[in-house]
Amino acid sequence: MRARIDIDEWSYRFTCPTCCRRAVASTSRAAALQAVEEGSSLETWRWSTETDDFEHNGPPLSMADLRALRVALSEPDWLESLSKDESDR
Repeated sequence: MRARIDIDEWSYRFTCPTCCRRAVASTSRAAALQAVEEGSSLETWRWSTETDDFEHNGPPLSMADLRALRVALSEPDWLESLSKDESDR
């Protein structure tokens, strides 16, 4: 269970039985607290106040950007290639 304490938002994580990927879904406070009472772990968090001052100077993500990211994330070495590209600069 996860609780975003600054806005009282509750969610849980699970592994999809079909694709075996991790997913997150929203839930109510009552359901979350009941799960915690039954033995689920609880993680609390809040949005960093430092990010509130972040200047968004780039264009918004488009659907094409999201598709490209999804394809890239399916490549096994994609993340490592980013750090290699950065070190080559």
